[in-house]
Amino acid sequence: AMDFNFGQVKNAYDIWGEGARPRYRLSEKTPHVVQGAFEGKDWVEWEEGDPEPEVEWKGGRFKPSEYAAATPSTLLNHFPRTMGITKKDNLVRNFRRLRHVHGAVYNFTPLTLLLPTEYTRFVELSEKRSDACWICKPADAAQGRNIFIIRDAAEISSTYYADRAGGLAGALALEESGSSGDEDDSQSDMSLSQSATGGRAINESVSVAYTLKALRARLNKTVEPCVSFNKLHIVQHYVDRPALIEGRKFDLRVYVLVTSFAPLKVYLYRDAIVRLATARYDMTDLSNAYAHLTNSSINKARDLSGCKRALSTFGGDAQSAAIRQPRVWSRIGHLVTLTLLAIAGQVPDSGGCFELFG
Repeated sequence: AMDFNFGQVKNAYDIWGEGARPRYRLSEKTPHVVQGAFEGKDWVEWEEGDPEPEVEWKGGRFKPSEYAAATPSTLLNHFPRTMGITKKDNLVRNFRRLRHVHGAVYNFTPLTLLLPTEYTRFVELSEKRSDACWICKPADAAQGRNIFIIRDAAEISSTYYADRAGGLAGALALEESGSSGDEDDSQSDMSLSQSATGGRAINESVSVAYTLKALRARLNKTVEPCVSFNKLHIVQHYVDRPALIEGRKFDLRVYVLVTSFAPLKVYLYRDAIVRLATARYDMTDLSNAYAHLTNSSINKARDLSGCKRALSTFGGDAQSAAIRQPRVWSRIGHLVTLTLLAIAGQVPDSGGCFELFG
């Protein structure tokens, strides 16, 4: 039988027949590390003319017909209908629903709003919490693209800046290249210091009352929207006093393997990737992506070797030692379970899928 518990895979492949070496098939965009992992466990790559492989691995989603054909002996590396937790806006909606049903047990995320649909409420909160910072992210993006940290609702990135600079990460790219974008654009003279603070998404200075009126009119299709967004975003209250390692912001990339949703079977890898910012944390400069974002795709441009490390490689400093405490990992496991329960009842499970979430 297969051992999915991140240990040594057994060599007796009882699922597929005595002594058989299981086959795998990878999509073209699969990272090389995945192929290396299969080969390291004595699997063989599927070739044209072979029977169907025992595991098929794709970076994207499978077709409904492929999910229907999956069985415990022909596994797919994705479950259907997991976008309820893999897209930020869906995750927000699911957590709200569960918080309404189960109460405070789901109060473990910062205050989060959906834009532009909840823009009016965001304006109200921004006015009430004038000293607060907010972090704005596209609902379906990765690698730190188009992320902004702002102090005022009027600082939300314009479509111009989102397309050109790509948020904080794009500001760094523009700064390093010395370019401000397409010289033919009428706004090409916008300085980087202006754009790095976010630009303006509001077409004019509007009151909350006017915004409500405009949004109602938009529903009635009588006017164009007063807020310019090129895609759905979420905005969250920014945690401005994070835990630090050596004065730098960090997060943990935890790996979770789900082998069944009915019943829910979850394996938590007991090591983690510590993703580190490569500049010291500084709230006086919100445009510095190297200080505020931990995405390794951004920080590797500044320090490739120092932006991502396995937790097990850290020494005995107080912060990393605290992270390794059993109580912390128990809480992490608790949060993982609560998150997966948000979609457990919606995911069809034929026994032919597994998924590694990071």
